[in-house]
Parts: sequence; C-alpha cells; structure tokens
Amino acid sequence: MARAYADTHADPDQDSDDAVRILAAAAEGIAEAGDQERARGLLSDLETAANSVTRHNQRNWSFTRLSRAAAKSGDLDLAERGARVITNPRARGSAFAELAEAAAHTGPRAERWVAEALHLAGWSASLDALVALAEEVVPVVADEYVRLTRVSR
Repeated sequence: MARAYADTHADPDQDSDDAVRILAAAAEGIAEAGDQERARGLLSDLETAANSVTRHNQRNWSFTRLSRAAAKSGDLDLAERGARVITNPRARGSAFAELAEAAAHTGPRAERWVAEALHLAGWSASLDALVALAEEVVPVVADEYVRLTRVSR
C-alpha cells in the first residue's frame, strides 16, 4: 500500500520527498511493530526514492530518513551507506548516533559509529548511543574519538 500510494500521490514538483516520507514512515512503523523482514522489503524502494532527490537539503533529509528506517529494520549496512551520503556534519553525526544505538551490541562497528557521532555531532547528540553501549566499551569509543579528532586536524 505504501508503494502504491507513493507512486500515485507523490508530487513530481516536490522531487521524491513525498515518496521518501511515505516509504520511510511505513518501514519504520512496520519495524517498530516487530516485522523487520517486511520493513526491509520497503527499503529498496526507499533507497531508490532517496537517490532520486536532487535538492541538497532535501537529499540530506531523505538519507537521514533512509538511515533511520534501515537501522530500525535491522539493515545496518544500508543504514551506514545512507548515513555516509549525508553531507551536513551534524545531521550525519546524528544518523551515526541513531545507527550506533540500534546496533549497540554488535561489536566494533557500533563503537566506531558512536565515535563518528561524537566527532561530527558532539556529545549531546551521542549520549543515548553511548548509554546503549556497554560501560566497558566507553574507553574504546574514546580512543576512536581521539583518533578521528586527530585525523581531521
């Protein structure tokens, strides 16, 4: 239904914003209801819609929604790809924070993502992700944060 609605009601003058909004909301809602497999089924269409957005700010917004929906659906690779397309540093950092929180117990990738979130968006955007990680992981995140900070100078 979300695909059909997006196809027939998306406003061509609005780029693919409407399709992104509809598909992301459907994927996130289905994932939150516990059906990750069905939610992941919408992600391909959502990625296509996000890729077709051409306006800079809307493109950042579209990939933020894609990253969030993919993280909630358990597709961490797509969530990371989506986050990396975002050009606004604070928005990208927030996307990495959401991704790290969703992947809190998956190991080194989550640690790297929260460090990237800290580096790009600061502590306030990253606190939930830090809390989601185990306490013993915080020194590893701190080391990765220091490494990223040194690299960017």
